Amino acid sequence: MKVSVLKSALRSESRNDRSLGIQTYGESNDYPQRCEEIINISGTGSSCLGIYSKFINRQGFEDANFYKSKLNGKGQTTDYMLSRIANDYALYGGFAIHVNYNALYQIVEVQHVPFETVRFEKLNDNGNFNRLATHPDWGRRYQALRRFSKDDIKWFDFYNPDPHEIEKQVNAAESWEKWNGQIFYFSSKGEKTYPLTVYDAVLTDMS
Repeated sequence: MKVSVLKSALRSESRNDRSLGIQTYGESNDYPQRCEEIINISGTGSSCLGIYSKFINRQGFEDANFYKSKLNGKGQTTDYMLSRIANDYALYGGFAIHVNYNALYQIVEVQHVPFETVRFEKLNDNGNFNRLATHPDWGRRYQALRRFSKDDIKWFDFYNPDPHEIEKQVNAAESWEKWNGQIFYFSSKGEKTYPLTVYDAVLTDMS
C-alpha cells in the first residue's frame, strides 16, 4: 500500500456503520490496530513509546496498601490498572475502564478494558449517542481463529455514578442481569471523541 493512501486511510473521519450499530474508528474501523502494528515494526517508535509509557506511569502509587488492593474478581490491583492505563494512553491516546455496581448503586468492581476493543454507538437522528460497544476483533485480524460475529458485541453505558441515571440505564436494559454496567472512556481529544495517537503525524515515516 502506498504511504499516502495509508495515511489517508488512518486519518479518515468516522462514519456510521448501521450494520454493526457503531461509529467506525478509521476508514476500515481499525485505526488503533493499524497504529499498534506500525509501532511494533518500528524500533525507534517502540523505544519512544516505552519511554513515554514509563513517564506516564512514573513510580506508581505511593501508598503500598492502595496500590496492592484488588479491584475485581480477576485479582487486578490498582498498580496493574495504572500500568495498563499508562500503556493504552501512550499507545492510543486514551483508555477505558469498566465499572460495575450493586443494587444500592455502589461501585463494587472496576477493571481495565483494552482501548482498541471499544467503539462508539452510531449517531442517532439528533446526532447524539449514549452507549459504547466492545468486540475482541473489530479490526478482523483473528478470523483464522474465530470468524467475526455480531454476537460478540457487548454494549455498555457511559460512566455516570448518579443513581438516577443508573436506574434509567438498568430499566432500559430490562434488568440488572442484562445490564453490562458502564465504561469510563477517556480521550485526549475530548469527550465522546476518538483520539488520534500522539505519534499520528509520523505514522507515514514509521511505516
